[in-house]
Amino acid sequence: MWDRQGQHWTVVDVDGTKQAARQRALPQTADLPAPHRRFDLVSAPGYLGRKRGEVVRTRTTVLQAHTHQWLASFGNAGNGDYRGELLRAREVIASYATRLALPLSHVLVRLDGLYGNAAPLADLLAPGGPGVVVRGKDYHLLDLPAVSAQLQLPPDQQTRHPESGTSRALYDCPNIALTPTGPVVRMLLAVRQVAGSSPSIGTLRNGTVYEQFFTTVPPHAFTPADVLDLYLHRGSFETVLADEDQEQDADRWVSHTPGGQEFWQIIAQWIWNLRLEFGQQVWNAALSGCSPALPARASRGAGRLCAGALCRPHWPLSLLSSARTVSRNRRSHETATGECGVLATDFHHFTAR
Repeated sequence: MWDRQGQHWTVVDVDGTKQAARQRALPQTADLPAPHRRFDLVSAPGYLGRKRGEVVRTRTTVLQAHTHQWLASFGNAGNGDYRGELLRAREVIASYATRLALPLSHVLVRLDGLYGNAAPLADLLAPGGPGVVVRGKDYHLLDLPAVSAQLQLPPDQQTRHPESGTSRALYDCPNIALTPTGPVVRMLLAVRQVAGSSPSIGTLRNGTVYEQFFTTVPPHAFTPADVLDLYLHRGSFETVLADEDQEQDADRWVSHTPGGQEFWQIIAQWIWNLRLEFGQQVWNAALSGCSPALPARASRGAGRLCAGALCRPHWPLSLLSSARTVSRNRRSHETATGECGVLATDFHHFTAR
């Protein structure tokens, strides 16, 4: 992906998928031994989402958004260790960038609201780390004097999503410290009016919904609308997980031990990447990073992102070593129906030479 200054960025998605297990009721009386469950080592009680079961295993995955190559998979019982797994994902992303001679500062990690507060972001945004765009959940920051003053001004941009029709007023708040000791990020507020019950996303104040996003990308390279579009395109990650479920079902139970389950999921990701590589070789086509031009928006002081800035050829798919591929399924609750970003659509589009 190329920004408005012609700089290249690589987008990596980090998110989770879950697999539940059913457990039948067992009699427990004084004359019977303690019950033994086969899934005790690989699963534990936790958030099930829309899945049916009594115990669950969470798998955090790392996806290269442009090529749809898997970079990593980390599984843990129950709800997992999302902060520890994010640190492991950071190590994998750094290794990937080094292997392809990419500047880590221009690798952009896209995260959902699970990671949208100071603690996990401080882990990710250590000096020399990648950039980030994430949905925030620290809505107490709306009460900061600098933020309150910004909200009294006219919005920096107005957007209307072409598919859902949702209109948002965007306010750009640079240099916001999430805690007194940091990290310092750029905060984007998407504001819209709503009538009725409280929305599932954002916070409702006096009939106005505030959605919060944090990023580290520079304002001269990404306008507020660009940041919003880039985040909303994160919904495409869910389609990759759905394809994985249909073609491989990598979350299915194959082992009652953590090592066996991890091994299967590493193999599944490796085969997925090989299929992408072989398909590209058979097709004999060049991978392109093209995306459609941005729709017209009423913006203040923001130039349009020319189509040529995004339409550049991407490097060929590269094989990932199984040693480097290390180790939640639902429709994204972060993105409204029919709403995905228009800034960087179809990263995996193939264009014939």
